[in-house]
Amino acid sequence: MAAPTKKFTPEIDSALYEELEASATQNGQSQRYVLEQALGFYLHTVVPSQHLVRPEVMSTFEESVAGNLDLLEVSPSRIVVLKNAFFARQDGAPNSASPRSSMGSARTPNPATCGINREFTRQ
Repeated sequence: MAAPTKKFTPEIDSALYEELEASATQNGQSQRYVLEQALGFYLHTVVPSQHLVRPEVMSTFEESVAGNLDLLEVSPSRIVVLKNAFFARQDGAPNSASPRSSMGSARTPNPATCGINREFTRQ
């Protein structure tokens, strides 16, 4: 038995549609198949990878924080909160290790609530 299907009619960029059509024709595939493969790749590969931080970025961040603790006037236990705020998801979902109520904005920590010295905070 075939997998259940849903019918939808998105309005997409005409150039992308023509590219989809040409690719399907060139490869002897249906437009539906090519679209399903593209959606599957996006949902299962691209979306999950958007929430990951590359190891070299994380190590550079940790080195920077360690080298600037005197500027931040932060205890090591607050580094975790700052790191979580720094790498919070762009969609604004709350980070379980760093409640938004104690941090203000997930993307821009509030200097008054996270211990950053105001004279070193860029406006």
